Amino acid sequence: MTLGPKTNGSTSWRVRVGNENAVTGQRIGCLSSTLHFDPTHHGRHRLHLLLLFSLSPSWATGSDADSVLMLGNSYTFSQDLPAALAQVFDAASHAVHIESLTSGGLTLADHANYASDPTSAWYGALVDRAADWNWVVLQDQSQIPGFSTTSRYYVDSLAAAESLNGLIGAGNAQTVFFMTWGYRDGDASNSARYPDYPTMQQHLTEGYLSYVNATSTEERPTWVAPVGLAYSHIYQGILTEGGDPSDGDSLFRLLYAADGSHPSPLGTYLAACVFYSTLSGESPVGLQAPKGMDEKWATALQNAAAATVFEETDEILYPWESNQGPSDPKDSGDTGRPTDSSDPGEDSLPADTAQSHDNGDRNVGDDADEGCGCAASHRRWTMAPWAFVVAGVAGCRRRRRTT
Repeated sequence: MTLGPKTNGSTSWRVRVGNENAVTGQRIGCLSSTLHFDPTHHGRHRLHLLLLFSLSPSWATGSDADSVLMLGNSYTFSQDLPAALAQVFDAASHAVHIESLTSGGLTLADHANYASDPTSAWYGALVDRAADWNWVVLQDQSQIPGFSTTSRYYVDSLAAAESLNGLIGAGNAQTVFFMTWGYRDGDASNSARYPDYPTMQQHLTEGYLSYVNATSTEERPTWVAPVGLAYSHIYQGILTEGGDPSDGDSLFRLLYAADGSHPSPLGTYLAACVFYSTLSGESPVGLQAPKGMDEKWATALQNAAAATVFEETDEILYPWESNQGPSDPKDSGDTGRPTDSSDPGEDSLPADTAQSHDNGDRNVGDDADEGCGCAASHRRWTMAPWAFVVAGVAGCRRRRRTT
């Protein structure tokens, strides 16, 4: 498998007060800041810290709001997913507080390494402020979850998922994995494993579900927001209607930025809708479209998110189906070739560039099951017996979808 270097960043500070709500177009009270700085001594990484307070009436009057920390990379920050998610919550009149720690190309292993450094922002968020969060979202690099289970990248990510989940659980928060999407045309740098979108999505889905399986216990399950499966819902819907998802004007193609990897604003809005339903158990259908977004696309994306969460993923257990919902924190006291490798928001990086952080050869042949590009049999995930209570709640999901 091939991974590449991470991108450099610069230092900047931006503060906005009293922004216009991009979903409703109305003025709301909010504070949004983005901080970029170098968390290493080598200038290779960039940190994006976004703090957004949505001062809806419940927040302003001191009522509890969901508090979310998102750990990820450019898939999270390139179209400002934290802000998009906050805007969806705001459109539904739900108060939320979101912060994010991101940098281009970060893996779960990178996040775990930073979290072990007492001088880092990650340590500050996950250890010093552990009681601040209801939810902590974990997003891996864009290809690693779908690599073979014998790949050292996958092994490192799985170990990091377990380590991070331990920190999150110690703070009495809930762990939510951010299942990402396959590249629009597959991954040319790993063509045997990822020859096309459907195959890549299958591997990524199995990988993220294996993270959930490895980190869940009966007492404290972990969760997944199936954003990639919402992309797949749109892809399969176009095929069912006799269309071609690769057509330039298809909704599936419009989910992607020009590089065929990163999300467009539409793709990020779809992700925000999936996260909203995953965390709240409520449907986004009928919420006001984001300002500047065509109503037909917003409606299609809302419907895709709702169908994915409430109708098409009975194999996934959601927090609102369990008595293990979010705690009150107050109670506890990538890696293909980018179109432009200079893009500071690049999650996938050049496969032919050697890096000091990456030891050994990284060719597809390193993984024993790479030849066919299909799902390897040892990759099949199995959930613990308690998870199969989902079969009894499918009807509840469908009722929740109705607005």
